[in-house]
Amino acid sequence: IEENGKTAVPGMVDDSFSIDEHEGYLRILTTDWKEGETVNALYILDKDLKPAGRITGLAKGEQIYSARFLGDTAYFVTFRQIDPLFTVDLSNPRKPKITGELKITGFSEYLHFYGENLLLGIGRESDPATGENQGVKLSMFDISNSSKVKEVKKLVLKDYFYSEAFYDYRKVLISPAENIIGFQTEEDYTIYSYDEEKGFIEELTIKKAALTEDGEYQETEGAFIGDCFYLLKVIDGVEAYDLNTKKKIGAWKK
Repeated sequence: IEENGKTAVPGMVDDSFSIDEHEGYLRILTTDWKEGETVNALYILDKDLKPAGRITGLAKGEQIYSARFLGDTAYFVTFRQIDPLFTVDLSNPRKPKITGELKITGFSEYLHFYGENLLLGIGRESDPATGENQGVKLSMFDISNSSKVKEVKKLVLKDYFYSEAFYDYRKVLISPAENIIGFQTEEDYTIYSYDEEKGFIEELTIKKAALTEDGEYQETEGAFIGDCFYLLKVIDGVEAYDLNTKKKIGAWKK
């Protein structure tokens, strides 16, 4: 692999979802420090890595926690005590513009497109006055109108305050086609489905999934084949569960 160009833009990138290439343009979302305060920006570079368009001075005092690009639209979340979900029109790379800003409590650490017009957020609920963590939060956003994004359903898991999904998207199991949303919450592993009327529905919770018999912590991941869910444990091995009966049907130990 040979380098054929380089450039620099101010600030830091949250994760790989904050960088995107589309039709010859590189789009980058960053958070920077200026005069002791955080400030966010969107930079668009052409195929020669020359500046094409930018939006700077976004959400001062906050930082980007999650982002997603979809064609000519970008979505990103910043946070201080409430969760602004910004929508950016990128159809003209030289003149990007903010078209929507939804403010809700809490913030999404991870965003995932869930079908054609839905955007799933996994993050934390927070007190709007103090910013205090009030639990793990699932949000479903209606993005059918990108300039008027709405949070149509939410679920706060008040018994949990941390999830591996916040820091490693590979630990999240999401299949819109099969309607499966699986992730580890502290030491448990939980699977949800989504219904337009009822919202998030708990399908299966495996208690102490991330603990060995000796109480040692181990990383976990989920996978499925048909109606069978497999919990993959780094130390213990694999457990199998029937998604219809919610019962454990098998295991393989290392």
